[in-house]
Amino acid sequence: MKLDGQQLSRITHCWILLTLIALALLLKQWLYEEIAASYCCLQSDNLDTLPLRDFWKLLLPSDGGGAGFTHWGSSGMAAGELIRRLTGNLHNANLVFLALAMCAAYWCGINIYKNLISAIVLTLLVGLGTHLNYVYYHNHVGVFNLFIAYVLLNISFGYKIVFEGETDLRYRIGFILSLLLIMVFSEIWVNYFAFLLCSVFFLWFLSIRHSGFIMVHRIKPLAISVLVLMALYLPIRLSYGVHLSTPGGEEEVIFTYPSLVLMLDDFIVNIFTFLHASLTSFIPPIFTFSNSISVYGSSEIMAQQNGYHPAGTHLVPYSHLFLWRFVAGGVVFGFAYFFARKFYRCLITKELRSVLIVLLCIMILVGFASHSIIKFRPYNSTPFLTYKCITSVIGVYLLTAGFFSSIKLVRSTFFFRSALFCLLFLILVNSFTRPIYENTAYNETHLWYRSPYTNFSF
Repeated sequence: MKLDGQQLSRITHCWILLTLIALALLLKQWLYEEIAASYCCLQSDNLDTLPLRDFWKLLLPSDGGGAGFTHWGSSGMAAGELIRRLTGNLHNANLVFLALAMCAAYWCGINIYKNLISAIVLTLLVGLGTHLNYVYYHNHVGVFNLFIAYVLLNISFGYKIVFEGETDLRYRIGFILSLLLIMVFSEIWVNYFAFLLCSVFFLWFLSIRHSGFIMVHRIKPLAISVLVLMALYLPIRLSYGVHLSTPGGEEEVIFTYPSLVLMLDDFIVNIFTFLHASLTSFIPPIFTFSNSISVYGSSEIMAQQNGYHPAGTHLVPYSHLFLWRFVAGGVVFGFAYFFARKFYRCLITKELRSVLIVLLCIMILVGFASHSIIKFRPYNSTPFLTYKCITSVIGVYLLTAGFFSSIKLVRSTFFFRSALFCLLFLILVNSFTRPIYENTAYNETHLWYRSPYTNFSF
């Protein structure tokens, strides 16, 4: 079988992609059919009541039809509602969103890694991943698949220009247009901007470190494009107001605390929570979360204490609920070691592969920047709201796909096939088991959820 994606015809690529999409959609339909049937519209922004003739107003920030929160979601909620109306219901629209994200993932994998297996791995991670499972509790989250598609397209164009020196004007236009779509998806794009900004500084630093570093000249037009768009975006967006300092609001930032100690504690917890959530998003929670509280629940665990110390018995379930933090410490330490090792390699060599890895590590690290400065909220007691760190999750998926591109070159065929089998096994097991753990986590943290999901069964 040809593993070089560039050697295959377009027809072959189309058949492979359609097969992957069909498998993913069938699995999603089978797992969540009853839950999906209870949703009718993008209820978070009340867009179902907005007349089609008034959709032009959503080109600028708006409250989405009366929801009370101002968002700039022209390519997010607004585009999602148009697709919902075309497809008849929200479940069908969510499947379209997912298919579009998988198309972008496959194209991105082929363009960056030039390897069929890497493209398939990236597509399956996007299609079968549970990173947006919260859609079955809060139905607007499915639109984030469009954000995934926009980001993967933008990264593909950027890679062509920066790493391959592509001078075709179409790639620069594609980079700018895809970046525009990201900007007007929602305010979560600020996390992606943080990644782009850090990437520019990192490549500029390497150009100082290594004389004749070719990338420095390639990033200039992209850096100028990003800064110009941000300069245009901020005055418009800020003129519509923000909600970051509203007392008691969900997005209240840590800077409203009266103490630096409180700020630091929440900031550190957020870093560990979202890094762990993104890095383990495709790992079955049986390895990362409390199995006892998922099987028995907090009430049964308290009952099993047989009346000992009634005043403090409520702390016992907390021990189980926060068990994942032990794993998070190890995961974050491992990521920090890997990042530092690759960063050092960039300092002593001009190896482009190491540069790409460091850039993806930066993407993972800053992909939840805006959420890291929000006060700790009860729902973050468990690491399952991965849509909040979706930029980091994309970075993890790209890094994982790249791993299979590299090990094929340096490892035996047996090792490569074993690693691929293990990954596919983890993805499938995670798809089947994570909903059970998520249901437990959402019940324990008093999150809003739909009752059909409580009755989830195989």
